[in-house]
This record gives sequence, structure tokens and C-alpha cells, in this order.
Amino acid sequence: VEPALEQCATTRDAWEFYRLLAVSYAYTDRQAEALTLALQALEIVPEDNRPVIEQLIQALQTQVITP
Repeated sequence: VEPALEQCATTRDAWEFYRLLAVSYAYTDRQAEALTLALQALEIVPEDNRPVIEQLIQALQTQVITP
């Protein structure tokens, strides 16, 4: 995870990386790790993209992931 984050040029890139990794973890039945990553994304996501992360967090909390 850390080497990939180092490649992110901006915070905008970093939140998207966390989101994608969270979704990947969720699809491999690693919901706890996915939720942790989604919460990290929420801390740095630009305001206009915040609903995307909030929806992901809600889905993870209910164990249902929607594309």
C-alpha cells in the first residue's frame, strides 16, 4: 500500500487509491480492511466526492457492495 501511495501525486489521487483498494478488499471478503481504507479516504476526499465515499462506507457497514 505505501509504495503505491508514494506514487500518488496529489491528495486527490490518494483518496481514489484508498477507495479502489477498499472496493477490491470488499470483493475478496475483507470487509474490515475495506472499511478501514474507506474511512481513510473519507479523511482526505475532496468535498465534491464525499458522497461517493460515504455511500461506500454505508455499503461496507451493511456488508453489501454495489458497483
